[in-house]
Formats: sequence, structure tokens, C-alpha cells
Amino acid sequence: MKAPSVASRLRKLWFGLLGVRFEGSAWLRKVDIPRAWNAITLGDNIMLDRGVTLIITQSATTQPRLRLGSNVYVNRNTVIDVHGTLSIGNECMIGPNCYVTDGNHGMNPNASIGSQPMTNRPVTIGNDVWIGANSVVLPGVTIGDGAVIGAGSVVTKDVSAGTIAAGVPAAFIRPRSLAHQ
Repeated sequence: MKAPSVASRLRKLWFGLLGVRFEGSAWLRKVDIPRAWNAITLGDNIMLDRGVTLIITQSATTQPRLRLGSNVYVNRNTVIDVHGTLSIGNECMIGPNCYVTDGNHGMNPNASIGSQPMTNRPVTIGNDVWIGANSVVLPGVTIGDGAVIGAGSVVTKDVSAGTIAAGVPAAFIRPRSLAHQ
């Protein structure tokens, strides 16, 4: 068995040859990036843990893009599912078993779900954001700089910068500056 650092370097080389753009160092455990490699940009000092999946769906009408900033850690078994555009800022941490998507199925009651096109609304996660374990971030959401999302939350609307939000659906709890008081 190869040392983790050697295996990580080989994964970075492989995904780079397929078209993923790396802006610096990357630590890649056993990650899955099944397609659309050229639509992905990963900043410096990226860490993607075991079981992380980056899914990019391309269509004739949309050129999707995924960008992760520098110093981003994505924990085990997290899925980032992109149909349009999704960006994650610098200095972010995403807990294990999270799901982040900008896409949804059409829901016209006069047609089957499977026959309808996917819809998408951009997702933007700012700098210095922490998303707790088992959380879901849904289409059209912006999470402001310095925000914290509590574990197990479902984020359905924007979260202001510097705040803590939690719950299903996620709601404002308090300013982050008061977190330890």
C-alpha cells in the first residue's frame, strides 16, 4: 500500500490530467469526481477527505462551474452536486456527511418528476464558513462570510455574515461574536 501522501499526489496528478484546475497544494483522500473535470477549480491547500464526491452535471444550455477557495477542508462522505454554479470561499470547513447542491428537479404537477428538466440557482458560500456535520445546503442560498451552520441543519434561505444558524429549516440563532459568552 502506498503512503497517503504519495497516493494523494497521484490523485492530484490524475485529476489534473483530466482537467481539474489546481491553484496550489491539495490533499486528496479517496475522492470521486466522475465527470466534467474542466469545470472544477480548487484553490491552494485544499483538503478533500475520504468519500468526498464532486458531481458536475453539464447540459447543452449551461456550462456549470465549481470553485473551492484556498484552505478549504471538506470532511468524509460529503457530496457537492453542481448543475449551474457553486462557489465556496477561502478558509471554509464542511463537516462529514453534508450535501450541498444548486439543483432541483422540476415539480410541474402535470408531468412526472423524471421527465422534467433540472432547475438550478447559484449557491455561494463565503469565506471562513463552518458547515456542521450532516447538514444540507439547497439551491439559491448564500451563506455570508464568517457564518456557522449547526450540525444537522437544512439551509433553505440566505444566512447573514457573522451569524450562527441551525435547525430544519436553518434559522438565525445568534451572532457568531456571542458564541462563547
